[in-house]
Amino acid sequence: MATTTASSVAATTSPPPTTRPTTYVVQPGDSLAAIAARFGISRAALIFVNGIADPDKILAGQRLKIPPATTTTPATASTVPPSTVAPTTVGADPH
Repeated sequence: MATTTASSVAATTSPPPTTRPTTYVVQPGDSLAAIAARFGISRAALIFVNGIADPDKILAGQRLKIPPATTTTPATASTVPPSTVAPTTVGADPH
């Protein structure tokens, strides 16, 4: 008789991970920014993947490809490595 542990039961009975749609049909009133936010992607990624020439002109009923969400964020001043930032002395008298 085989023994079953709680961890093996949970691993075999948990539902499969949910997958997100790969396309989205534009609804009246939608914007690329709102669609991108809904799927956790950038507006730029949505524009690029769909080859949108004029981001201000999307139509209701238009099918958009939804790229996978990324976990990386663009570099900002706070994420630039220290070696690339010039040292600054705050409040020092230049004379």
